[in-house]
Amino acid sequence: MLSAPDAAAGIVRCTGQSAPAEAQAWIAALLGSADPDDAREFAPAQAPAVAIAARGWWTCVQLSPTRFPIYPLEVLSETISVDGVAAPAMADFHRRLLRALAERGQALGLVVFPTGHGNQLSFKVAPNTALYLGFTKEFLRAGTYVDNGMTAVLRDPAIGTLRITNMVEASRDNVKGQLAFPAERVMWPMDGDYIQPAPGPVNTAQVFEGTRWTSTQQTVIAFQPGGVATMTSPRTTSTGTWEARDGVVRMKIGSGTFYTLRASADGKTLAGRARNTPRPAKDIPPGMEAVMGKMRHWTITLTPAP
Repeated sequence: MLSAPDAAAGIVRCTGQSAPAEAQAWIAALLGSADPDDAREFAPAQAPAVAIAARGWWTCVQLSPTRFPIYPLEVLSETISVDGVAAPAMADFHRRLLRALAERGQALGLVVFPTGHGNQLSFKVAPNTALYLGFTKEFLRAGTYVDNGMTAVLRDPAIGTLRITNMVEASRDNVKGQLAFPAERVMWPMDGDYIQPAPGPVNTAQVFEGTRWTSTQQTVIAFQPGGVATMTSPRTTSTGTWEARDGVVRMKIGSGTFYTLRASADGKTLAGRARNTPRPAKDIPPGMEAVMGKMRHWTITLTPAP
């Protein structure tokens, strides 16, 4: 978290520099920004990594020997997906692209449909930066292209719709033409649909079933027997599912809001991250890219039994 007392020291360690005052000034400028979607990076010359930050959080992205960012798989997971393709094959496609980006700053992906037509996906990133990833998509008719020269090729007789989420619309000229993966996708790795729980001690003795928890907005969550969860706000009630492992509860509410919540040592608080299901870019109104797929911090406290 950018506002944490040790944030500047962490950023200094990330970038291998000895200038905590500069890091602190960078943090202050970002925290003081009037734009809630402001995203920036701290990248001193010849640093082994860059720090990127958005919405009060920051993370460290390592640079390769060729000075290009070494992105985690989460940058492309669910950002670019293809219906009908098994998860291992999709992950391999993403890894090949990200490996090439780290080595030479550009990559070409090809998705071949059962008709023989294809989509060429072109990626490009600049050295010494990690905040934005250049991206274009081009439709290729069957018989007009060759596979050689492609970084990664995806073929499968079951291939369906190619889905690309979080594309930047023209409303944000400073990043027009970029693949707008949310910065959170780098900051918080995913475990399927759920954000991975933060490292740290877990309250493995926490009992969830039959308990009720309340947020600061007076939203009440109840973990019912049988894995049924309910979320009640002052105006609506939604249902979903929940499961708990090692002091961490994973809950899905409605059609696609996912929560990963860790129990505190005293068993009185659950804190973690929540995320909405990313939606296809065509369904996202211009200017709302960061909102539709955003992740947010979530804290709820135990409601005493009546």
